[in-house]
Amino acid sequence: VRTPQEYAAGHIGWAINIDYSSPDFKSNIEKLAKDNVYIIYCLSGVRSAAASKFMVGDGFLHINNMTGGFSAWVAAGLPVKK
Repeated sequence: VRTPQEYAAGHIGWAINIDYSSPDFKSNIEKLAKDNVYIIYCLSGVRSAAASKFMVGDGFLHINNMTGGFSAWVAAGLPVKK
């Protein structure tokens, strides 16, 4: 749920990006299968918490908010794709 600029600067390799601040956020989320498992992350965890709450309220069954966001991922030395 990061901005396109944040995503381009670095992201988790398997991630798809749907910008939480985009006016198209809700319509883009609606295209996803509600029974898949999703890990939601932003830079620090604030936007992803809000996006996760929205998705759960919209009927998504398996939503996991990544605590600490991408910053925590990088701090743990995990792989990043640019």
